[in-house]
Amino acid sequence: MRKVAWLSVLLGGCVIGGGERSWVFDGATGLRVELASGSILVGPSMDDQLRLAFDGGGVGQPAHPDAVQASDGFVSLLASDGLGGGDVDARVPGGIPIEAFLDQGDITVELAEPADVVLCVAAGSVTLVVPPGRYDLDLDIGAGSISQGVVDDPSAPYRLSVCAGAGDLSVSTGVVESTSTADGG
Repeated sequence: MRKVAWLSVLLGGCVIGGGERSWVFDGATGLRVELASGSILVGPSMDDQLRLAFDGGGVGQPAHPDAVQASDGFVSLLASDGLGGGDVDARVPGGIPIEAFLDQGDITVELAEPADVVLCVAAGSVTLVVPPGRYDLDLDIGAGSISQGVVDDPSAPYRLSVCAGAGDLSVSTGVVESTSTADGG
């Protein structure tokens, strides 16, 4: 009985599950994602729009996180309340800089064109695939391993800043097609 009472106090006022939402943005100039629970899928569309799909989950996740686009074109999706972790999976179109911050889970980002990147996870893994080019690297890990397949060039025009408190970091080059979508369409 005591456990049930404790659980009801813990869950009182919390939302279980966050639902699903999706957004489409024209003229995106950058993307910032902050996620504590749930999953975010980011992808370009055939017509160069930026598509975001959110699949909520976990205890305490806000029922309706929102994505907004500022007048300068920068898109922000904030879902930083909640517990349980999640994932960010992004195929970023046309040189759009991305920032993604995750409490627990995995971040996977593939760039179609070179851009500035900031990716950080408290506990989990970060995988970044960038097109061939010159990059200024800032890789930081508390506990775990780093796999670096990109040469650090401090004078490069693009900065890749990747960190994990505990987990693994992988930064490599590859060719990414820019015609995938976040919602399959």
